[in-house]
Amino acid sequence: MPDWKVLVRRRLHLPELAPAREAEIVEDVAMQLEEAYQTSLRRGAAPAEAEKEALAEIPDWPQFAIEIQQAERRNARPKFDRALERLDEDTRSRGGRGSMLADLLSDLRYGLRMLRNNPGFTAVAVITLALGIGLNTAIFSLVNAVLFRPLPVRQPEQLVGIYNTVHEGPLTHVPIAYPDFRDFAEQSRSFEGMIGYALIPLALDKGNESETAMAEIVTGDYFSLLGLNMTLGRGFLPEEDRTPGTHAVVVLSHATWQQRFGGDPAIAGRVIRLNGNAFTVIGVAGPEFHGMFRGISVDAWVPIMMAATLHPDVAVNAGGPADADRLHDRRSQWLWSMGRLKPGATLAQAQAEMQTIAGRLEKEFAATNQGRAVGLLPANDVKLFPGVDKILYATSFVLMAVVGLVLLIAAANVANMLLVRAMARRKEIAVRMSLGASRWRLVRQLLTESLLLSLAGGGLGLLLARWSNAALNAFEIPFPIHLALGLTLDVRVFAFTLVAATITSVAFGLAPALQASKTDVVSALKEESRTGSGGIGRKRMRNALVVAQVALSLLLLIAAGLSIRSMLNARRVDPGFDGRGVLVMETDPGLRGYTRQQGENFYRELLDRTRRLPGVEAAGLATNLPLTFALRISSAVPDGQQSLPPEQWTDLDNTSIGPGYFETLHIPILLGRGFVEQDTAAAPLRGIVNETLAQRFWPGLDPIGRQVIVGRTEPKQFEVIGVARNGKYRTLGEEPRPFLYTALSQRYENDQSLLVRASGDPRAILPSLRQQVREMDERIPVSQLSTLEEQISVSLLIPRAG
Repeated sequence: MPDWKVLVRRRLHLPELAPAREAEIVEDVAMQLEEAYQTSLRRGAAPAEAEKEALAEIPDWPQFAIEIQQAERRNARPKFDRALERLDEDTRSRGGRGSMLADLLSDLRYGLRMLRNNPGFTAVAVITLALGIGLNTAIFSLVNAVLFRPLPVRQPEQLVGIYNTVHEGPLTHVPIAYPDFRDFAEQSRSFEGMIGYALIPLALDKGNESETAMAEIVTGDYFSLLGLNMTLGRGFLPEEDRTPGTHAVVVLSHATWQQRFGGDPAIAGRVIRLNGNAFTVIGVAGPEFHGMFRGISVDAWVPIMMAATLHPDVAVNAGGPADADRLHDRRSQWLWSMGRLKPGATLAQAQAEMQTIAGRLEKEFAATNQGRAVGLLPANDVKLFPGVDKILYATSFVLMAVVGLVLLIAAANVANMLLVRAMARRKEIAVRMSLGASRWRLVRQLLTESLLLSLAGGGLGLLLARWSNAALNAFEIPFPIHLALGLTLDVRVFAFTLVAATITSVAFGLAPALQASKTDVVSALKEESRTGSGGIGRKRMRNALVVAQVALSLLLLIAAGLSIRSMLNARRVDPGFDGRGVLVMETDPGLRGYTRQQGENFYRELLDRTRRLPGVEAAGLATNLPLTFALRISSAVPDGQQSLPPEQWTDLDNTSIGPGYFETLHIPILLGRGFVEQDTAAAPLRGIVNETLAQRFWPGLDPIGRQVIVGRTEPKQFEVIGVARNGKYRTLGEEPRPFLYTALSQRYENDQSLLVRASGDPRAILPSLRQQVREMDERIPVSQLSTLEEQISVSLLIPRAG
């Protein structure tokens, strides 16, 4: 291939020009000759013939040199001279796809050279755009993982979620009872099969100690119906889901296999211990599958028929009486369910059929299934939980809108920079126009430069998004579960970045390009001082961009100010308790098969040991802690009003606590007393109400000694022995909510939280707390050990971000 720069230097003599300017012109001419050469080659010309045709485009080189020097003496900069215009015209006259590609390549090469010759401007513009595009890409990758990515299973569009529907509360679709699930699976003809699943905490033995793990208990056709690929071994067989307690088998997640068992290839067939019970590992799931709960990574899967073996005394998941047989009790709605439609079956047909079955069950089991409707939803349409997803969509829209404003500000800033840069290129643009370049040709070239800037910013933005994704993927919340956000730069993210970069390039490049192409050729060539400012049009354009930047910046500042004010207000809100200096340790002896009596003895000894530790001021036990999303909701009425219709019963939050709870959290008892050791299981049921509940049930009266009835299906009567100060139980912004405290000695639960108030740095006694559990039983796992402020920090994110 000819060395065009050498050929041009031999033929083009420019003695009047500075060496640097001469080199620039030589490079321009060489580039255009190269394009003409390549065009001839594409038409089928031989290399020698193509070289000859390219050189013939400039028949009179001396005259060409004279014209260039004359233009330079007029202070013009002929980037595109007559010879180059002839090359353009010749290329256009040939037409076809090759000419379009040649024009595009020419624009790209010229744009790259112009950006290279202005490194300072290029660097500032690219970094500005990278911050805007990168932030948008990072947020979109989060939205993409939650809202747009389908379930990693076979043909997810055929999967349908099966729920019981309710008309009150945020959860419009709730789990179903296991007996109802079996009836649906056996009687339905619209589905190839159905699966059921629920979360369950486990203690996984590791040497002489145990670690907390989160598993799914699932029905036998879980892996086969979902069409999951296994890394090792197999999934469950149908016979492993027929009789309770007969098949102690487990499938490990890929992450658990790697992290806890070192990726042992011989793991299949190995016996491990879950909750103290021997289970045989039969397989390892694929790395892309983390379970059916989006955003949560489970560690293992066990057959649903092993639920009673793993938790003999505790209800699985949530809801229902603690001593109920969850596999036979239709009152316990705890199982999430999904079915795969048969080929040709529609969602409407399946919905009608399931509602018919539900109607038969309602008549047959009127005591438990009265008013229990069934709703079906496509699995891909459910992101977290039905009813809650609308909040997720709204939050995603707000996030994208905010980062979109940041990108608009960046685009306006770069647009202003391009306008200023266009002032320095007025003479160049004027010369090109005087030599016959059309306005569209100039606009196209300027937009190409804008696109190159935006693509460079998008590429750097992808790197920023990748770093952001890595940080978010490693993020852990103060709960005994592992997040599985799975943020990646997939095809959708790349497409979003490309579209964002393209739209941004037009947004910040079109107006400056159109304005620059309006250059007054005569004034620009003469460089008259009265037009040196760029004219009224450019002033208006710059002013408009500045106004847009200021307006968008003010909008973001206002939003940031509101967020800061919300955060400050959240800090000033009194939650009704003092969490400073308080440690929380969560454990569950039930995971090791402890009976109620053994568990009560364990917690009693643990509490005594803890109170004797140096630096401990107070200690107590509780089940559900405030502002930690751990909720227990019941319906209640004052004694004597049990005949009220269900809609007139009061929904109240409640928790079970032990002696020392109020002292540890500095919650004052306004009337009566707190719980004492004498409030045993043999004593009448006793409770402590908050101010709101006392005022609602007995306005203007003394509530001490009165009775409150809790639960409509299995009512329990509690004697009020005290009134505690109001607090915040779900969120900081909630209105005063009725609340009931019950005694742990009378409503025992295996999983409890130990609260410890330290006189000094609370973290100093963390090792001592863990050591106490190890000395008592090293097999019992500690699922959480942190400060109370860390635990409630998640619930403070929303008000502090709002």
